[in-house]
Amino acid sequence: MIFMTLVEKEIRSSLSNFFSCTPDQLSLIELGGYNNTNYKLSVFAQDYFVKFANRQEELFGSSIQNEVACMTGVYSEGIAPKVVYYDPEKFILVSEFIEGQFNFDTPRSKERYVHLLHRLHGLNLQFSKTFCPINTIKEYENHARTRKAKLPKILLDEILPKIYSFQKEKLFIKKVPCHVDPQFANVLDQGEKLYFVDWEFAAMSEPLFDLASMCASEELSDNEMDEMLTLYLVRSPTVKEQERFRKIRIIADLRMCLFCYLYTTLPVANADEYEKFAESFLNQAIGRLDTV
Repeated sequence: MIFMTLVEKEIRSSLSNFFSCTPDQLSLIELGGYNNTNYKLSVFAQDYFVKFANRQEELFGSSIQNEVACMTGVYSEGIAPKVVYYDPEKFILVSEFIEGQFNFDTPRSKERYVHLLHRLHGLNLQFSKTFCPINTIKEYENHARTRKAKLPKILLDEILPKIYSFQKEKLFIKKVPCHVDPQFANVLDQGEKLYFVDWEFAAMSEPLFDLASMCASEELSDNEMDEMLTLYLVRSPTVKEQERFRKIRIIADLRMCLFCYLYTTLPVANADEYEKFAESFLNQAIGRLDTV
């Protein structure tokens, strides 16, 4: 007898109807995941990717419905896997399975990554959502306070007021299709092509925030940031452009910092791990605030 979790039972129930098979004919292998639970599904000698989404979407501004819409919109451009099935009631998304995790240390990986961003940001598409980084930080802070997250005094009294003062500056100039969470874990490398996955935050936003979000998630140094900005602009950035990008990077750090503190208020087993993530993003922001 195969032991199944409640999640797996929900997935098997939903997918057996879609694939016209019995639940026992579905092979599910858990792939992990932080904010969601991911599986490799095998049925009738075909592999698929299954996401069982976090049901606290209203806290974080994510949406599996938005993810489906954005993936469907960019699929024809070869930027995202194909959506195969979506169950809105059970928060289940099935897409084609693509092997190959992105490795940033391989030859021309930086250029390939920037090319993927360029392709996304250059699309003539209008995503339904708009993403404002500073407003999102404010929403996360309010949610975290309400849910009594353990927010450090330096974050509340010093760092966030400085971040909110950036709202007076013209840091976010454009609104183009953005992924909003383009960390390397959300990039698949099929060899000839790269794909973005996890589109739940995707929205119209500032393209450099996508690049800064990656730099924050991957903890890139200032020199590495300058290299990526040069590749993205296809020229050497001016001093003002470097200064603007560094401020956007600080905002990206704080967005992830508040996201992680908010996540610790959920009844999850890895809350301690997210508290460490939050502290890391906070320290990154503190270290850069004195330089801008």
